[in-house]
Amino acid sequence: MTARIPAAFVPGLRVTDDQSLYVVLQTSYQLYPARARETYFATVAQAPAAELLGIPAGSPVFSVERVTLLPNERPFEFVQSVVRGDRYTIVLDLVKPGATPGDSQSNPLRLSSG
Repeated sequence: MTARIPAAFVPGLRVTDDQSLYVVLQTSYQLYPARARETYFATVAQAPAAELLGIPAGSPVFSVERVTLLPNERPFEFVQSVVRGDRYTIVLDLVKPGATPGDSQSNPLRLSSG
């Protein structure tokens, strides 16, 4: 996984192996993620990722990209990762706007396909 955060948001950022990136972002920089959008692409593992995942190169994987937004809708993080296709499950809850209390008609559920 590779996370990219603009340097202007996190001057002097230092994260050790025993620290959570999000804890550091919240406690040291007052960056609180509000929401994120992840996009999954079916692809095959390239040699470097395959080695890290313990699978043969060319095995099916998901390439994942995430953009994380602050409460003011400003993007502050871009993450790229690769996950094994044979060990990953994606579960989607699809809810019609207005079908549950508190749902907003102004924020409809949108689905797209590639």
